[in-house]
Amino acid sequence: MNKLKNYFWLMALAAALALGAYGVYRGEAIDVFEKARTICLECVGIG
Repeated sequence: MNKLKNYFWLMALAAALALGAYGVYRGEAIDVFEKARTICLECVGIG
């Protein structure tokens, strides 16, 4: 059971890394950081 649990976490980590890399490849990371920056500046009151 413990071996199966470790295998599941390893596969979940591999899938998360693969999907994250695919999103960066498509340029979605830039969009996310731009939106986060806008929200942050609005919260502070600068933007």
